[in-house]
Amino acid sequence: TKQNENGKNNTTSAGAVTQVPNQPRPANTGSVDGSTGESGTRPPIVTQASPEKAGNVIQGTYEIDETQIDGINAALVRFEKGGKGFLLADGTGVGKTRQILITAVEFAKRTGKKVLIISENDTIIKSNFAKDARALGIGTTQFEMGTYSAIRTGKAGQGEYGLVIFDEAHNLKNEDSGKAIASDNIKTEHKMFVTATPMDTFKSSVYFIGEVTGMSEVEVYNRLGLSVKEEKDKERKKTKVVTLQEGVSPDQIRNNLVKIRESIIKEGAMIRREYPFYGTFEDASIGLTEEQQEEQEMIEDYWNEQIDEARGRAKMNLSGQKSGELSRWNESQKVPYVLAEVKKEIAQGRKVVIIAEGINDSYIKGLEKEVPGFIGRIVSEMEKEGITVAKIYGDNDKGGANDNFQNGSVQVVVGTAKSASTGIDLDDQKGGEPRTLFVVTPNYSGNVFQQVLGRVSRRNTKSPAKVMFIYTESVSDNRRKEIVGGKIKTLEAIQNGQIQDEFDETTIPSEVKTNDGSNTAYVAQYSDKAVAVFGDSRNIKDKLKSAGGRYNGNLSNPTTGKKEPGWIFPNNKKEELAKIIVPTLPQIKNCK
Repeated sequence: TKQNENGKNNTTSAGAVTQVPNQPRPANTGSVDGSTGESGTRPPIVTQASPEKAGNVIQGTYEIDETQIDGINAALVRFEKGGKGFLLADGTGVGKTRQILITAVEFAKRTGKKVLIISENDTIIKSNFAKDARALGIGTTQFEMGTYSAIRTGKAGQGEYGLVIFDEAHNLKNEDSGKAIASDNIKTEHKMFVTATPMDTFKSSVYFIGEVTGMSEVEVYNRLGLSVKEEKDKERKKTKVVTLQEGVSPDQIRNNLVKIRESIIKEGAMIRREYPFYGTFEDASIGLTEEQQEEQEMIEDYWNEQIDEARGRAKMNLSGQKSGELSRWNESQKVPYVLAEVKKEIAQGRKVVIIAEGINDSYIKGLEKEVPGFIGRIVSEMEKEGITVAKIYGDNDKGGANDNFQNGSVQVVVGTAKSASTGIDLDDQKGGEPRTLFVVTPNYSGNVFQQVLGRVSRRNTKSPAKVMFIYTESVSDNRRKEIVGGKIKTLEAIQNGQIQDEFDETTIPSEVKTNDGSNTAYVAQYSDKAVAVFGDSRNIKDKLKSAGGRYNGNLSNPTTGKKEPGWIFPNNKKEELAKIIVPTLPQIKNCK
């Protein structure tokens, strides 16, 4: 670690990190070495979970590779043996769409029963599915197709089926949502779930384990070492309460999750392969000016005052509004830096992709003024500079924007994570046209995060991409940077050929309680230099005090956005805190 001329830290490791003030970064930022470097070769596919191979049961002839053949065979054999569910958990670029189409056709031929394919939106059905169906010589009249919205409104999924295939199955992770409830009511003998992130949260792990194995939610919790029951909260609304079973430790829960996953694979109910990300990752941390720091404090003070006066659910709602307002303000501060960097990348012969959140101007109550939406402002600034831009957001023609970017009609494509995370291919498909992806506000969702990166790193991408994660030295980005850092470590491990569990970042939800019903303590990154212990720390307060902790009854919790009591420690106390807290902390973090 060295300091640059601005007094900030420059760090080069498996991913390059550059700390800079609110201006373009120094030219030398470092890069990832090895197989993913600018002159490196495409890293090979990594198999993370695969059942024992069966013989080829595919009857038709299709233009597919060995990896896709294995996935289709695994699904068909699973259903032939009477298995209720199958989980196709391949990463971006493996070819899930082709596997879905062939599985649907082959199942229909073998059984004579109806097949329904559900996907996220009509654009994916009319573009990706239609394109691959033509390439495979498959007529889409051989099965039904619909969207999750159509299922929810009763416009699709009203028949009886032999198989229902849920593409982009992360839409079902919230079992209480309208999509999940409607999908669960479809009459079918078998289900196939297709998602790259089936176990990135604890709730989704429980959901998919139950769907694939046929176990009830209660049975899954019991197998994990947890108990679940319904109780009424203070407002008399039903809520689920998850408790640790007596004598069960966090390590045991983690081990139980691994065992269940292994049993699912052994039974032939799950397969997961992934093409490692082809490229490099860099961080840019933009320093805030005094004026920006004052504005940030004004926003915080405004909302903290509202939160302190609120009660119950209103307090939680206001905390969410505070986080949202800080995030929108924070993103708007990044326009000058990103604009300067875009011009540099174009000058170097690279094509640029920008993913951000805010489109239109937004009124910030804490400042009593509007701030520009990042996307609207940077598109306007680029067009003033004569930079040609394609737009993948709002009502713009996404397919047309994709085509214009790929055929060289435009230099930059700008989109939101929601609009550009699926059904869009923005990678270098010709060779000699490397991509730079600016992720202006990295998304917390594991699925959206992977999907965004997958736009510039596909199975047949010809050159390595460069991804720039843009942060400011602000409250709203501190926690975001910590979470994204964990995701990047996982991706880099896969790049190096190390097999990672797909639930690397799975955590037991915060509402999990100990056997006596009390909430447990946990550590959160409070600032660049400090961590804080929040939650119920009564049983360990003496140990926290002995470790040098400073108690404060009114700390800003970066995880919840609320003012809460907690203990402050310097960063170098993390390991010591882990030894104090882990015995009472029912969390699974960074499972390897």
